[in-house]
Amino acid sequence: MSSTDPTGSLPKSYANITDMESETRNLVLPSPKSATPSVEPSTSIRSKGPVVVIGANGAGKTRLGTWIEFESPHAELVRRISAQKSLAMPGSAASGAVDQAYMALLYGTAAADMTNPTIMRAHRLNQRWKHKPSTSLLNDFGELLTYLFSEANETNARYVDEVEREPEQRIEPPETKLRATKRVWEKLLPHRSLDIGGGKIEARMVDLSQTSEESYNASEMSDGERVIFYLVGQALSAPEDGVIVVDEPELHLHRSIQARLWDTIESERPDCLFVYLTHNLDFAASRVSATKVWIESYDGEKWDWHEVEEAEGVPEELYLEILGGRKPVLFCEGDKGSLDYFLLQKAYPDFTVALCGTASGVIHATRSFARLEHLHNHACCGIVDRDHREEVEVQRLEDIGVFVLGHSEIENVLLSEGMLRAVADHLHLLGKWPELLEKARARVFSEMAEDRESLVSSLTAAKVEQRLKKFDARVRKAELRTALADLTASIDVETIYDETAAEVNRVIDERDYAQALRLYNNKGLLGKIEPLFGFARKGMPELVKRLASSREDGAVLFALREELPDIQV
Repeated sequence: MSSTDPTGSLPKSYANITDMESETRNLVLPSPKSATPSVEPSTSIRSKGPVVVIGANGAGKTRLGTWIEFESPHAELVRRISAQKSLAMPGSAASGAVDQAYMALLYGTAAADMTNPTIMRAHRLNQRWKHKPSTSLLNDFGELLTYLFSEANETNARYVDEVEREPEQRIEPPETKLRATKRVWEKLLPHRSLDIGGGKIEARMVDLSQTSEESYNASEMSDGERVIFYLVGQALSAPEDGVIVVDEPELHLHRSIQARLWDTIESERPDCLFVYLTHNLDFAASRVSATKVWIESYDGEKWDWHEVEEAEGVPEELYLEILGGRKPVLFCEGDKGSLDYFLLQKAYPDFTVALCGTASGVIHATRSFARLEHLHNHACCGIVDRDHREEVEVQRLEDIGVFVLGHSEIENVLLSEGMLRAVADHLHLLGKWPELLEKARARVFSEMAEDRESLVSSLTAAKVEQRLKKFDARVRKAELRTALADLTASIDVETIYDETAAEVNRVIDERDYAQALRLYNNKGLLGKIEPLFGFARKGMPELVKRLASSREDGAVLFALREELPDIQV
């Protein structure tokens, strides 16, 4: 650190955040409600990266940031960047004594006794935060620019003096905080550049195809351009080995740049501990090396929080989303645009429906999350398509909390008699209902008969695969070959195929419609039925989604729930 840097004179009598031996940093927080205050008034958490404090709006994140700044053992090393801040950037800035400029930036006044922490804290509260540290609109862009220009002028003056004293020696010019801010800003916004001089900053577009480039005063920059400059400048101006608390770090920033900005800023200040206060789960998940802290509530005196442990098998963003909910969790297949996700949300409103992509992801997440119930206190379960599963497998999954659809896939739920009748009723087609139902059934059995051979083969392959899962991989090396031979010998593929073919033939011959929807997985089947009801392709799912969301017509939602498992947790 340069001898010209006023941050070096800050008091060091407070708790050191860095544990050099373990390469971790310690952040002291007020002990959660569950702790005994007289015994544990505060709790130290350790992190090898930043700390991300996540919580819903009103959970007390900003109040916790205020506590860190004013009450924690790190108080004099804290630089807190408020979510409520003015981005009005002055068109120019004067420079002066760097120590005074720094005190004005950090404490709100240049006339302060830096040897007295109590007085300095009072200045910070009264001058910088206007007596309202949690709610005051911070307006310090001018102070930031004044400090950056003052630090640059003093650093440059010292460099000139040093060069004059050693004219024959090559001395590398130092990078001022202002130049560093420019460098980082231009790295993050490669099609822009900053011109700095004479107390002014101008921005211009970088377009190599044009010879003339129009510049504009920094005060006319966009919100994104100004907030990037502000955040970089504030972080570079924070105390050495300090704590940088950032409230809503994603504010005014496009998602595409959020992670890159803070990755860059963190790399510029490796000496500091970054503490982010956010409700944005995407941002929280982007801090991959961070220690995560979840705040559930704040009663005006105490916070209810806990450190988030790693949840193996559950994507972190999903885990954080679940922690923020108040309902039991239902893991499902698909993605946010899928029919599964939409219908399950409507059918199970008392659950937080969480996406896991695949059936194996649902099973893995249900198991993993159940093991962490002592942390989140949420009951959890899963739901998957039937997908040729035998009854033995269905029962095994339900034993671990994963329910199986009574239909091969969610699209077949729309083909159930109850759903088709509800749709016909809405379309005023009940007068033709028996005829419509018979045509729909006939179309299903016709398609099933045409696909008979491939369906039987698929069902047989699934049964064989299920039996192969019984192989005991724990047997010793010498016994592996024998164990595998015994297992394969016990699987009579021809018998399984014949039995499966007989079942498929029975369903077709007896016109067992419910069993056909359970066995036959053909995603194009719904498209074959839609024209019977006057729909164009994909018209029926869209109608069902609209009706399932309607408060006036509950018939579709009732029919949907009748076809799905009754899940009680």
